[in-house]
Amino acid sequence: AMDVTSGCHCREAWDLVLELNGEWMDQMKEAGVRDDDSGGNSIFISPGVRYTSKSNWSAHLGVGVPVVSNLGAGHADTDYKVTAGIGFGF
Repeated sequence: AMDVTSGCHCREAWDLVLELNGEWMDQMKEAGVRDDDSGGNSIFISPGVRYTSKSNWSAHLGVGVPVVSNLGAGHADTDYKVTAGIGFGF
């Protein structure tokens, strides 16, 4: 017997998600000279929501709030960032 439901969620689902995301930016160099006011890193905690359909596609939306921000003076501080995406499982 063959299982015709494999690979299928066969139900809709809403999930709450919590992510930890990071960003890293290298320091810029111009004519071989490093710009000390460039580069840095940030870490965000990102709560969000994900919808999964019966037909194996999903969509997510989250809001990232920085918990660590170590950016050079040449960068503006990030208050928050919004992430969104669509995926398909096969």
